[in-house]
Amino acid sequence: MTIERTKFIGLLASLLLAAGQSRGADFNERYAAWQGTRPAPAHRASAQAPVAPQPSAPVEMVPAAPGTSNQRVLSNVYSAPVHTPDYNRPWTTSNCASCSHNATFEPAADQLGTCDYLGGGNALSCGPGGCGGGACGPCSCAACACGPCGGAGGGHEWGDLCSNPMVWLKLDTLLWWRQGRDFPALVTSDPTTESSTTAGILPDAQILLSGRVGTNMTAGGRVDFGFYIDPRQCAGYGFRTFGIGRDSSEFRVKSQDEPVLAIPFFDFDAGANDALLVAYPGLRTGVVAVTGSQSVFGNDVYGRYLLCRDCNNRLDFITGWHYSRIADNLDVRSRSTVTEIGGTIPVGTRTTIVDQFDARNEFHGAILGLQWQRSCGVWTTQWLGRISIGNMHESMNITGSTQIAVPGQPVQNSTGGILTAASNIGRFSRDEFTAITELGFNLGYRFNCCTQLNIGYTFIYWNDILGSGTAIDPAIGDDNGTTRPQFTFRHSDFWVQGLNLGLTKEF
Repeated sequence: MTIERTKFIGLLASLLLAAGQSRGADFNERYAAWQGTRPAPAHRASAQAPVAPQPSAPVEMVPAAPGTSNQRVLSNVYSAPVHTPDYNRPWTTSNCASCSHNATFEPAADQLGTCDYLGGGNALSCGPGGCGGGACGPCSCAACACGPCGGAGGGHEWGDLCSNPMVWLKLDTLLWWRQGRDFPALVTSDPTTESSTTAGILPDAQILLSGRVGTNMTAGGRVDFGFYIDPRQCAGYGFRTFGIGRDSSEFRVKSQDEPVLAIPFFDFDAGANDALLVAYPGLRTGVVAVTGSQSVFGNDVYGRYLLCRDCNNRLDFITGWHYSRIADNLDVRSRSTVTEIGGTIPVGTRTTIVDQFDARNEFHGAILGLQWQRSCGVWTTQWLGRISIGNMHESMNITGSTQIAVPGQPVQNSTGGILTAASNIGRFSRDEFTAITELGFNLGYRFNCCTQLNIGYTFIYWNDILGSGTAIDPAIGDDNGTTRPQFTFRHSDFWVQGLNLGLTKEF
């Protein structure tokens, strides 16, 4: 090698070394400024445009926020769902995230804003143990190598759980109990030694039917379907409908089982308690049947709007329109056949009395509520609290009839029974301002791609409804110029509660 060529190579090496040292110093200054250990030099004060991360190694030099010195973990920066000021702290201890695009900390190409850069999904769903062996700490999707739902290259057999669902479908079987219905004393009895003139008359008579009925568990169903309007899941709209089966309760007693049967009431004309004697040994045989049924149905059209979110939690504001219907029916029937020989009424005369009370409650109102959801591995917990405020339309339809069949004569029919008469037969309605409160808890387990098993609890409370039992006026006669029985609107509340068993599918 010639002397001239050796000098040229040495000069070129010196220049390259000097340039490398300059770039190294420049890099160190930028890195130190980003870490917050010391301010950047004046000639480096202006931040350069962020560099888009590579899929295999998402690294970017991001300037620290003013006044902060905490070190930023890059995997958390890129996995932050909606960009809180401090990405290493949950939203419960820092400012709430929003759905706005943060150009400083979020690359322009990441329009999803989900818990994984470019929309890979939630790393906490990456298998039975979740990220970090099941810990619910900050997200690090890169560590789990999550892929899109059903996609290849996830790096984990549960990688297909890491998705960004746009549609949800929830199906629940409801095992609910209801408050029941309150009835006044409707059927009484007495020993056969009691005189027929006082048998079945309160307060000394034995009460066979009174109080609360219809409290047994009833099965039902609920469907909740909805969709998000953008991949960031900032807002979604859904439809929910639920109902529990008709609760049918029946009390039926015959004179073969209870020789003395009566329906008690208060007689204002006599100024004392009295009773309709349905059965008494040697006078008449008979049967009393009291049947009631109640159904509960509701549906919602609602929107859910993201308030706060990090990789493990999200808090949504729920609003929309709620409709619910509670139908409550009561039917009191008695049938007696005269067996007294030589009496004023021919033997075999049959009297059938029917009193019916049909209540219907229909609510329309606005929904205001919050829903909080937390994910930890394959487990998800969800709390729901909401109130619906609006109008309850209450209506009552009262009918009654009496039928007397004397042997050998035409059947006689008349309007009114023992608890119903011209004074209260008809249709009555009113509108009341009402609030409906709902509380719910749900625990979910993801066992397959976008599929979750649920078990939960729901409590719903109506603060004002019209019940069929409250419509009964157990009095007859002239009450200071008012003919009884009369219908009066009376306040009554109502609740349902119970377990939910179901399935959630996301798409």
